[in-house]
Amino acid sequence: MPKYTYKDWDETRDHPYQKLKKVTESKVVSIRDFETNPHNIFAAHEFLAMACSSLTIKFTVQFNLFGGSIFALCTDRHKHLFDKIDDLSVLGCFCLTELGYGNNAVKMETTATYDEAKKEFEVHSPSVLSQKYWISNGFKHANHSLVFAQTIVKGKNEGVNAFLVPTRDLKTHQPIAGVTINDMGHKLGVNGVDNAALKYNKVRIPREFMMNRYADVTADGQFNSDVKKIPQRFFKVTERLLSGRICIAAMCIGAQKACLMIAVRYAQQRLSIGVSGKSTEPIMSYQLQQNALMPLFARSLALNALYNWARNVFKNPVNNAHDQLMICCITKTMLGWNLLKVTNTCRERCGGMGYLSVAKFGDYLAIAHTCLTAEGDNRVLMTKIVKDYMTNMKNKKF
Repeated sequence: MPKYTYKDWDETRDHPYQKLKKVTESKVVSIRDFETNPHNIFAAHEFLAMACSSLTIKFTVQFNLFGGSIFALCTDRHKHLFDKIDDLSVLGCFCLTELGYGNNAVKMETTATYDEAKKEFEVHSPSVLSQKYWISNGFKHANHSLVFAQTIVKGKNEGVNAFLVPTRDLKTHQPIAGVTINDMGHKLGVNGVDNAALKYNKVRIPREFMMNRYADVTADGQFNSDVKKIPQRFFKVTERLLSGRICIAAMCIGAQKACLMIAVRYAQQRLSIGVSGKSTEPIMSYQLQQNALMPLFARSLALNALYNWARNVFKNPVNNAHDQLMICCITKTMLGWNLLKVTNTCRERCGGMGYLSVAKFGDYLAIAHTCLTAEGDNRVLMTKIVKDYMTNMKNKKF
């Protein structure tokens, strides 16, 4: 494992953050776009993925997982946060996954217990397994976290809801009392992203910091929700995983376009043996090169059409509401697997030159591996899709 000094880590992680600041300063994208123009959010993911994998992941955490969730789950009392999220003065992380509950989040251990006397919630991680794990933006840059926790009111567990929890002092940028932040360490790729494990030790937040579109707690401790069943409420408050799958698909679209462009242009310029026996013929003229790249090119175009349809369904699910989840999951999995194949093949067909960091295939490969498991393990998602599709067939829902 490479030995990094703290300065090395700072430089590695500060570069994507500075790039993110440039993006936000341009004001080309806002979390409000989820209501007015979600295609703009998805397009931003696509173009940023071409430029920098770490930047793209920091962007999707801020504008989709953290900011997008606040936008989706808030009421009027939280709208003052929108501009602060857009300009990064409130920079956040998305704390759903726990060490012991990565694939069973509905049973997570983190609690938010309401204190009626003080009109506050107490957010607490009761065990090592309950620490929030693999939290992007968490170790170095985020000053807030959107924490998903079991909501305890008058001794009763009302299920998982989302809470805005400060993690760092805005003046000193030091962790606030009760918040422990540990670095996840050096990774296979995207080391510009500061992944963390976060633990909360009886951290108190005002009652108003609960995201209350689908559930709320009154000052006197009454829990109210129009969504009566706890499992249904869980899916409501974690709906960013749905848009997140389209965001991941957009990242894959951008990365695969870049990979194919690099590989094809290289093949058109790299000369090999021609009729004269000298190096006069571009390797793109060889069937070996064509048979490797052109099917991937065609498949990527076809999947781009699927992605375009999926983002349209996300924007307007009329006539597709019953299978919107399946559409988003299929798009995410198919594009993730396709990007993995594209990066591997394009790197191979560029020979040794493709192995250089400057060729960027390593950067795109890191995006591919991120996309295989983020917002749901691809194989688990596809298993669920098949199950749901068979259920729809049985019930004659098509």
